Order: sequence, then structure tokens, then C-alpha cells
Amino acid sequence: MYEAVLAEESDKYLVVKSMYLMAESYIKLKRIDEAISAFENLTQRFADHYLSASAQRRIARLEEIYGGEDE
Repeated sequence: MYEAVLAEESDKYLVVKSMYLMAESYIKLKRIDEAISAFENLTQRFADHYLSASAQRRIARLEEIYGGEDE
């Protein structure tokens, strides 16, 4: 569903929120590399959005815990 929003939506708020929630979903699925990649994409595309700072913190924490690798 998040990918559908990203492909079709133009509202910045919905796109950023979908990107963030998709990354969180990857974490729950233990797809850590994909989560980090999704968070990095968010921070690159929307550096000025408040969720960018949160995404940067999530990246740092995931890399601390998992070393950037899937289990």
C-alpha cells in the first residue's frame, strides 16, 4: 500500500509519511537493509521535513544494532 501511495500521490505530507511508515514496516519484517535504504531515501528527498530528523536517528540506531545488515 505504501508503494502505491508513493507511485500515485503528489501530496508531500502523504508521501513522506508513507516513506517513513514503509521503512518502519521493513524493520518489523526484519528487512533491515531495506529499512535503512528507505529512511535514507526519505532524508535525501525531504531533508527539510520534520520526519527527516527522525529517519536519521532511526538509521543510526539500526546501524548500531544491526551493523546495516539483515539478520
